[in-house]
Amino acid sequence: MHSPFKGKFRLDYQIGINDYSYFNSGFKFIGVQNKEQDIKTTFLINGKELDRDVIEIPNSLIALSVMLTDKFPTEISGFPAYKYLGVKYSSNAARTTTFVKKTVELLFSSLGVGLMHENISKGLKFLGYENFLFISYTPRHKRTIFQDSLDIKTFENFFLRFWEYTNRKQESKPWSLAVFEKIKSNNPEKIPKLVDLCKKLKTLFQPIMLGSRSEYFGFNIFDPIFSNEELDLIANLYSLDLISYPTITFKKQTKEFDLEESSSGEYHFIAGFIGLLATLKSNSIVLIDEPENSLHPNWQMKYISFLKGILKDYSSCHFIIATHSHFMVSDLNGSSSNLNVLRKKDKIEAENIPSNTYGWSAEEVLLNVFQTPSTRNFYLSDQLGEIFQLVSEEPDKRNVAEIKRRIGELKKLDLSGLSKEDPLKDVINQLFTKFENA
Repeated sequence: MHSPFKGKFRLDYQIGINDYSYFNSGFKFIGVQNKEQDIKTTFLINGKELDRDVIEIPNSLIALSVMLTDKFPTEISGFPAYKYLGVKYSSNAARTTTFVKKTVELLFSSLGVGLMHENISKGLKFLGYENFLFISYTPRHKRTIFQDSLDIKTFENFFLRFWEYTNRKQESKPWSLAVFEKIKSNNPEKIPKLVDLCKKLKTLFQPIMLGSRSEYFGFNIFDPIFSNEELDLIANLYSLDLISYPTITFKKQTKEFDLEESSSGEYHFIAGFIGLLATLKSNSIVLIDEPENSLHPNWQMKYISFLKGILKDYSSCHFIIATHSHFMVSDLNGSSSNLNVLRKKDKIEAENIPSNTYGWSAEEVLLNVFQTPSTRNFYLSDQLGEIFQLVSEEPDKRNVAEIKRRIGELKKLDLSGLSKEDPLKDVINQLFTKFENA
């Protein structure tokens, strides 16, 4: 087997009683005729090499990020199961309008499927929004395309003889011409349907503001006026440059506002969870990178509980979340979650935190998970108090091994958060000195 991934890697995982390994050497080799070959990968089950078709692997791998600098690839050649739900347009670029368009496309593809409407409603409620998600477009070329008299010939000639309908020169072909030719060649039955839809849309136009000649059309997804087929055709109209890119409008306390007018936290949360709902399937792995970015602390504390609530029907899926938020860590229930901390010593090492952190306070998480004590951290003071209690015992009854163990835990902490004048820092240093060679 050959891998679409470049570089050296090894993945070990377990399903039931079986242990699986998936790895490669990380070195390319030159094959016949001096052509570079893909890196050979190896699959093992309980130490025995097998063909990939026998190996149990996820149905899909989904990467979700709200940051322009995320390290996820936008696509992986030869690996169609990978889906990128981020803001990057390509591996090194991001476009807000493309992100909105992609969100709407994902939404259209999943409306009417399963509990999509119900789950979106839960997401809006999570943000304090009303049950209102309005998608709108601005029509283009209204005088030619969006008319009651539009027929198939006129629609086709608008693209095939574009210079007669636009200010373009005949040799200056619009990019939409190639889109039209592809539709006519591969899906000619769509042409009359697009014509009928344009006539229908004409009846829905409304002025953008009182007295304005500019118009728009749209609909609230909770009050649908288009079939799933018509939603697909609307996406075609956008590809044909006959309508603008979509605008998403919400309502909060009766006031309407565009998605792009929302806070960055709201923007990223909405786009992220819509994309996830539309893409997720059973037996998937979902990678989420720093979802706390721009989220209000109250939302951070409820984020994981919210995900579990709307994705309860996907118990076969596994979520891997990278976060720097102590608020999110305090929302982990040990019965269904596992917490691993990456610590950088001579090299990056993973440490499993066996405790159930659900309901922990911010100070407790900062100290025991992130190992970052604050100037007056209650839990740091509490730990010191327990050590003092042990030290206060008579020398012949003193449990030196336990004292040294607890001091060893203190030494793991990043004490840079304590000022030089803080008496706690002086006390800790004296403990280190006294018991260093005990």
